[in-house]
Amino acid sequence: MNSIRFALLLAVVAAPLYCQFLKPSANGRYLIREKDGKPFLWIGDTAWFASVKATPREWADYLDHRKRQGFTVVQLSAGRVPADWKGVMPFDAAGKPNDAYWNRIAAMAKAANRRGIV
Repeated sequence: MNSIRFALLLAVVAAPLYCQFLKPSANGRYLIREKDGKPFLWIGDTAWFASVKATPREWADYLDHRKRQGFTVVQLSAGRVPADWKGVMPFDAAGKPNDAYWNRIAAMAKAANRRGIV
């Protein structure tokens, strides 16, 4: 039970910019939608390498397709992957984050959010 609470809390706290419409329930056992307090059903898909392989058009098509299928969550891998489709690396040689890469990841998350997908 504690691990479930931790996972739900982590899901909301770890990405506050992209989960603004979700919060833990009063008892901490599930997520609810902020706007109406209804439970949020987590129906997820993984697109591990979308962050490096998907063009903006492909990402939009993927999200539209998943939205039609009823998915509410999409997770992908970022940072520990090779350069993206434009050759942009997540970090420079000194280990400093590359803003161009991370801004693209933020734009991908916002595109998902516009469709009601976390």
